[in-house]
Amino acid sequence: AWAGARGRGAPLEAVEARTDEIGALARALREARGEADDLMATLEDRVRERTAELEKANLAKSSFLANMSHELRTPLNGVVATGDLLVKEARSKRSRELAELVAASGRLLEHVLTDILDFSKIEAGEMRLTPIAFDLDGCVPRIAEIHRSAAEAKGLTLTCTVSPAARGVWVGDEIRVAQILSNLLSNAVKFTETGGVTLAADADEAGLRLTVSDTGIGFPCEESERIFRRFEQADASTTRKFGGTGLGLSICASLCRLMGGSIQARSNPGEGSTFTVVLPLARAEASAVAAQATTETAGREGLRILLAEDHPTNQRVVRLILEPAGVELTVVDDGRKALDAFERGEFDVVLMDLQMPVMDGLEATAAIRALEISAGRARTPIVALTANALDEHVAASRQAGADRHVSKPIHAAVLLGVLQELTADPASVSANPHRAA
Repeated sequence: AWAGARGRGAPLEAVEARTDEIGALARALREARGEADDLMATLEDRVRERTAELEKANLAKSSFLANMSHELRTPLNGVVATGDLLVKEARSKRSRELAELVAASGRLLEHVLTDILDFSKIEAGEMRLTPIAFDLDGCVPRIAEIHRSAAEAKGLTLTCTVSPAARGVWVGDEIRVAQILSNLLSNAVKFTETGGVTLAADADEAGLRLTVSDTGIGFPCEESERIFRRFEQADASTTRKFGGTGLGLSICASLCRLMGGSIQARSNPGEGSTFTVVLPLARAEASAVAAQATTETAGREGLRILLAEDHPTNQRVVRLILEPAGVELTVVDDGRKALDAFERGEFDVVLMDLQMPVMDGLEATAAIRALEISAGRARTPIVALTANALDEHVAASRQAGADRHVSKPIHAAVLLGVLQELTADPASVSANPHRAA
């Protein structure tokens, strides 16, 4: 009987043992889950801390880039602009050669600075496009003029053509289109010793087609893809002989991709090179084109211009550029004085620096726009003329009410071209108040 009772109790003991095992497993699972929750919470805290650190570092980097850009472009403005003016006004061959050396060195430094800043933004995924309506007839020749003196200093011809099919107003990021052309022209002039460089704009069903050709040293056709990689040139001897960061073509390719377009190169050693950019840009609406074609052309002579600029060198540079054009220039050194001068007087254009004491250029621009509305005054073109050249600064100046954004160092051809465009065509300003160049 006892044995039978014991046999009947065995299953019960097994169940109890099994229950104890399950309980132990449950406790172990609860403990493991608690540990996992604690670990997850710790990881989340670390991720938040790391994210905050990265955001802080990114902010510091952006601030550094902005400050570096401003601090380098301000003295560079005096070098580049003065060098360009000296080249035009040189009386002797030696004076002209010295002036060309200064101007060329300044342009090279400007080019390197722009490449480094833009490369940093592209690598960080921070490059943003700002599509606007822009006149190709003004944009393309203006970029060609910037490089004309460098070409002529080497005895090269520089030809610029805009076909009837490409003329008119397009919608796209004018600053980035100009940057692509400027990089290609700079390379073409640098790598060409005899002959010339040609910039041509055309249009077809694919959109806008921009071509830069030269009679320079060329490169093997099998290198036509590698040269668009960062830090790459056709061969090491090219870097030793001509210099350069190896970033220009990489930046061009990145900007083309960002715009949904393409860039291709065709060349052979000793036979020159041809770079073709295709951008799928749209035409501006017919109403915008019509609005820009309805006003009469006006010259620059006699223009009343208000310049708000706190740096003496930059004030002098603008005077040297504008006074030979017969401009009546009023100069103030902070935003508050600019607002007061605008309220008291009448001006055809305002040139506004952004970084000034008392009241900065953004505040002054917004205040001028508010004054125009409250006083019922006509809209006066405002050009942000500043060493703050990053995308966020361009966007901020447009948001404040600026019509154009011209980065320092100032090129006389660019500034005079923008003034001609704004004063010859005031309807385009009112029709497109946030456009910038």
